[in-house]
Amino acid sequence: MLRSTTRLASVLASAGLLAALAVPGAAQSRATAPTDPPLSTFVDSAGLVRAVAALSLPELPPRTIPLFLVNFDSTGGVGPVVPLFDPLPAGYGEAVAAAIRAHLKPQPPSRRPLHTHLRVVAGARPQVDNAPFSMEQPVLANRNAIGSLLQKVSESRMDSLPELEYRAMLRFRVLSDGSVDSVKVGSSTGRAWLDREIVRVGRQARFTPATIEGIPINSSVTLPIRLQTPRATARIQ
Repeated sequence: MLRSTTRLASVLASAGLLAALAVPGAAQSRATAPTDPPLSTFVDSAGLVRAVAALSLPELPPRTIPLFLVNFDSTGGVGPVVPLFDPLPAGYGEAVAAAIRAHLKPQPPSRRPLHTHLRVVAGARPQVDNAPFSMEQPVLANRNAIGSLLQKVSESRMDSLPELEYRAMLRFRVLSDGSVDSVKVGSSTGRAWLDREIVRVGRQARFTPATIEGIPINSSVTLPIRLQTPRATARIQ
């Protein structure tokens, strides 16, 4: 499970590791891999290997991903280092994060903060790398049903929709089981009642969950909506 849903939605997305998990076009799932700078540019990997080898920590449970998000501020200074997944053995995340911070190299100033990742295994067989990891974006599973419900919205209130087209952007919090925990309007149609109806329909959306290394995770999804009138057709872009 994730250590923090908010952390994944905000930090990972801003890091570019999950491409913000938007669902464009036909909302097809796709495997991606983050492109990070070489280890030597931001961490003393040899020193970090020695440090984590000296840590007295329990073995990682099966299917645990010891993935850490590394942050540098815009001045190049070292920012927070945070483990991204639970469960980790007691003390593992804190001890390894401290070791990572102690071996990071300051970076040149940049216009934006730098985010990268490290996979760190401590103990007798230490490992430090930033190898790409497989990811799958969520897919809207009941796409046709949601489209039909949106069409009914435009048909039922056609007299209140004088424009030929209305666009909106919905933002979802999708749980690791594919259910929707939160639906908000990211971009309004300009009509409050229509926004409310679109949100009501959006709450019935169901997704296949996002995954990292095959493990389902909570995620943040944006979904463009387009309603066309007076033919009363509705579709998801």
